[in-house]
Amino acid sequence: MTSAGTTQKTVNNLIPNSGFEYGSSGWITNGDVSFVADSFLGSNNKKMRTVSASTTGYSYVTRSVALSPGTYTLSCYVKTENVSATGGRATLEVITSDGWYNSEAVSGTTDTNVDNGWKRIYVTFTLAQGQSLNRFTAGVLSASGTAYFDNLQLEDGSAPNKYNLLENSSFENSSSGIPTNYWSNNLVSDDGVSTANYKHGTKSLKISGQPTVGSKFIAHDIQVSGKEGDIYSLSGWAKANAIPNKQFEISAAIIYEDDGISETADFKWAPVKFNTCISDWQFASGIISTDDGKAETNRNYTRIDIYIYYW
Repeated sequence: MTSAGTTQKTVNNLIPNSGFEYGSSGWITNGDVSFVADSFLGSNNKKMRTVSASTTGYSYVTRSVALSPGTYTLSCYVKTENVSATGGRATLEVITSDGWYNSEAVSGTTDTNVDNGWKRIYVTFTLAQGQSLNRFTAGVLSASGTAYFDNLQLEDGSAPNKYNLLENSSFENSSSGIPTNYWSNNLVSDDGVSTANYKHGTKSLKISGQPTVGSKFIAHDIQVSGKEGDIYSLSGWAKANAIPNKQFEISAAIIYEDDGISETADFKWAPVKFNTCISDWQFASGIISTDDGKAETNRNYTRIDIYIYYW
């Protein structure tokens, strides 16, 4: 293979803590807001719960991020219980220096027979040169009832794409060179977040090849859970002057519950390898199965860790 490419859109979620895994961190709350377990993507996640006790009540979370001129789409999954009032709703709102934008309004009780009651809503807006995003909001507005919100995503473009589970996937946020909410192994001072070369956004992760050092990687845990048979897609861009037969890959470690049967370690590696013969930017993707490959087991997994290797 001498080249690689894709027609898939690269989705970079611009919202830190978009799934509320870190509670209210980065968010401003108003009214009756709490962060509870059980979510759209498995019981190990968190979701945001808002309650408004009257038809004039407002319960919501809000925040802002810096955006360049362009078209963007904000989306989320919402689940409602007895949301009612004339004109009241569970909704997404975007407020820019040019005006207000609103998603579909959700009221009543969502159908638990479809995705356990979860429904995706979205709103698209455009920032012209000189305009800015003031804030965006998810919550129950001018209505009584309860709504749950999960997996917000702000991305460039005019339509919502699949939710990206990987936090800070473009490495735009970092501390001391390490992407925020990642951990690392064997990195040196010349490694870490860099602005010298990038495919999307304004930054990338640089890892220098040092075969004598041992395994070099950064990693991030994804708080999803479920049963064997769930399928995920893992993909990314990379550029390197790599050496054949070395680790140049992104890899998922699927962490299982102890079932008392398996004698091996309670995790499974699922690598997606880059082509070491290509020195320019390349895209690699793979399907990640949570099946542990043993007919006698039907195990639960409690987390998926993502590793980026180069050594």
